[in-house]
Amino acid sequence: MKRFILTFILGCLFWSCSKSIEKPENLLSTEQIETILTDVHLYQQPSYLTSLYNQPINHAKIDAQILAKHQVSSKVFEESFKYYVLQPEIFKEILVNVRKKLIEKLPQEERDKINSEKKSKDDSKN
Repeated sequence: MKRFILTFILGCLFWSCSKSIEKPENLLSTEQIETILTDVHLYQQPSYLTSLYNQPINHAKIDAQILAKHQVSSKVFEESFKYYVLQPEIFKEILVNVRKKLIEKLPQEERDKINSEKKSKDDSKN
């Protein structure tokens, strides 16, 4: 009986963990998510300076403005974001691309510095 109960519990756990993730009806493309997340990260940068200016930043308002700029509802973004977060391989690629887009927005001097640091790090591995 104990073996049956243990098998049943393990089977339920396996079944619940192996459920397929359903795509939301209005799933945003990975490119759309990347662009929105890039904007979110760009507009969060001033929050690091709030201690200098002593002015609180309303992140919810900024996020709403970013979504409006991209003509995406918060519900569609949230559902798409959850979908991609639950797929680590895809989400990792999204984050890598967001990082690349952020680096592209840096001044050339900063990009050169990052590239040289990356190259020296890669050389030291070999």
